[in-house]
Amino acid sequence: MPFKLYRCSIINQLKHGLLLTVIIGFSAHSQECPTPENINHSVKTEVVDGVEVYAEKAVISQDTLAEFSGNVEILSNATKLSAHSAIIDKNNQIISAKQGITYTGSTMQVRGNDATLDFATSKISFKDTTFEMSNFNGRGKADTIRFSETDGVLLEGIAFSSCPDNKKDWEIRADSFQIAPGDVMAVTRGTRFYIDDVPLFYLPYFSFPATELRQSGLLFPKISNRDRTGFSYEQPYYFNIAPNIDATLSPRLMALKGLQLKSELRYLTTRHQGQLHVEYLNDNDFESGDNDRYFSRLFHTTQLNKQWRIDLDFNHLSDSNYITDLGSHIYNRTDTQLAQNINVNYLDERLHFNLNATDFLVLGVHTERYRTRPELSLSYDAIKKRHFKLNLHTELAEFTSSNPDLPSATRWHVEPTLTLPYSSSWGEVAAEGKLFHTQYWQKTTSQQTSEQPLKENVTRSIFQGRLFGQLNFERELSLAGGQYLQTLEPKVQYLYTQHQQQNDIGIYDATEMLNDFHGLFRGRQYTGLDRIDHNDQITVGMTSRLFNANAQEVLSLSVGQIFHINQHDIMQSKSSNNDLEKSSLAAEVNWNISEQWSVRTQLQLSERNSNLEKANINVDYRAGAGKLIQINHRYAEQISRQEIDQSGVTIAWPFSKQWQGVARVYYDGTEERIIENYIGFQYQSCCWAIQVAGGRSLVNRFNQNTINSLGEFDTNFSINFSFTGLGSNNNISDLLRGGLFGYHRPFSIE
Repeated sequence: MPFKLYRCSIINQLKHGLLLTVIIGFSAHSQECPTPENINHSVKTEVVDGVEVYAEKAVISQDTLAEFSGNVEILSNATKLSAHSAIIDKNNQIISAKQGITYTGSTMQVRGNDATLDFATSKISFKDTTFEMSNFNGRGKADTIRFSETDGVLLEGIAFSSCPDNKKDWEIRADSFQIAPGDVMAVTRGTRFYIDDVPLFYLPYFSFPATELRQSGLLFPKISNRDRTGFSYEQPYYFNIAPNIDATLSPRLMALKGLQLKSELRYLTTRHQGQLHVEYLNDNDFESGDNDRYFSRLFHTTQLNKQWRIDLDFNHLSDSNYITDLGSHIYNRTDTQLAQNINVNYLDERLHFNLNATDFLVLGVHTERYRTRPELSLSYDAIKKRHFKLNLHTELAEFTSSNPDLPSATRWHVEPTLTLPYSSSWGEVAAEGKLFHTQYWQKTTSQQTSEQPLKENVTRSIFQGRLFGQLNFERELSLAGGQYLQTLEPKVQYLYTQHQQQNDIGIYDATEMLNDFHGLFRGRQYTGLDRIDHNDQITVGMTSRLFNANAQEVLSLSVGQIFHINQHDIMQSKSSNNDLEKSSLAAEVNWNISEQWSVRTQLQLSERNSNLEKANINVDYRAGAGKLIQINHRYAEQISRQEIDQSGVTIAWPFSKQWQGVARVYYDGTEERIIENYIGFQYQSCCWAIQVAGGRSLVNRFNQNTINSLGEFDTNFSINFSFTGLGSNNNISDLLRGGLFGYHRPFSIE
């Protein structure tokens, strides 16, 4: 009869004494597999459990040797091995596979021409192989590969890379490579690092992650150079303490400052999360004479339940120049104060309660600030209907200062608000009335800065009423060959706030706010409650929008102004325009010219002389991933008694698929000088990346008398390197955020 090809199954029994069953028909010496329905009897041979062998042809010799050929597949619960042929040696419990071998396991895929499966020792070995890792991006070749229960994965004579086979920008060559059972770190010995076949350095021992799981080990170093520190080398080490706790210790060696120790601890539980940062440097050259320089920050959040939450943010540092001199990944070198506060919040649909204690760590010379210890506030929506709302807001605060010459106070405030809103597709109207009732208990001092002495007990009640209306008109418009929908949204507000002299109250948290178009309808000129400004005014505004056929906003234009009917000065620091019949004219333009181009503009024109008071113009061009240009100009006639006139250009552009460049320059028109130059480059292939950045920028540094120096500049340089698959990858956004100003889109006029 002619020969026929069948798939035959070998089922292994337990390793210790059970049998492998080969379901085939055979003669005394050999025979091909018959069809399953013609099987008359079976042959049993001792081997291990959990393995099945399939083949197109099988030959049994003397019940001790089985030869398989034609698409041989050897399967177990976790692995699969394919080959052209295989031999099972029953006596020695060995399977030998030849030619066209493909092995797929839980950690890697192997290809070769010679494989041995030893069930007596639970080992699998391959020779002259190529491999690809399963748990992370990596591939290579090895002289031998062995798998065992005791040794894990062992490769000898290895060449490894995360690059494609046809473009190996970097490669690790090692005498051996091992992943122990249950371990998440790969260990190599006799390791040589190559870039484009050029050897860079040698390590007798090297370990790196073999999975995507977090694990302890060295992170890539940070190399930089700055005027204040000199050459700097920072080597982070990551500690994977627990699945929800980790830490990073980063010794930083600086040529001009010595050794700085930096640490970070992070934790996360069901209800709690937080970070602790501690840094220390013994600086023998620090001009203050105190060598100990340090920084610490604790940020913690506790979510007790759906309603209750606790937030803590505590900062402390040794001197005002710490961040400027040594840098920080938490704060910017332009920051002038660090917050220290604790918040306890309760929030549901109607009630919001907050307990807050706030202090500020102010850098350099400053106007003494008040701290609240504590401040309690409660807001309750007593009635919350569609057309009728009644809200009660109350707060209690204690203000203290470290300056003994400044008064202190306890303030209790109650603010009921009744609102009658109505809205529809044609517009909205609202009537609102509220009462500001405040009680002060003040502790005065002999040093009085106000013309009128402060009273120990002050009661103040001020009524405010507001009427607001807005109409929505729209029409279809043909413009430049396109169809658009144009809206016209006029709005008007009448605001009346009862006048009352308040010079007998200290200024604890009142600061004049900067206005823009939306601020015209705010109804408040000052933050806090120490000064409730008098209002008898009408605010008129107009917004027009343009939408394309896809309902996307193409253009919006807003302009508005306040017309004063009657007014009184309540604070000597009020702006010079407050004695006029009209406020400054505020305008805002948002224009999405195309998918690439956009313009954002905010302007304020003085009613007194039509001069420009404030302006912010931001032009963005984004042509795709990594391609952007931003041009901005910021002007303010007076902020903190200083004129601001700054212009900047930021460019990020790829030169090729691998090369990307970033450049930025900022010019101060008031001082007529460049305050920042910044440039950075990134090369990123499929398997490694390097970033180089540097620049020169103005620094916010204080002298020994804590006076701000406005003439010091700092030159800096940094370099970062990473392997894809062996650590965190660099990103172009890291370069954009670098420097003094960083990239953001867009920034506010304030």
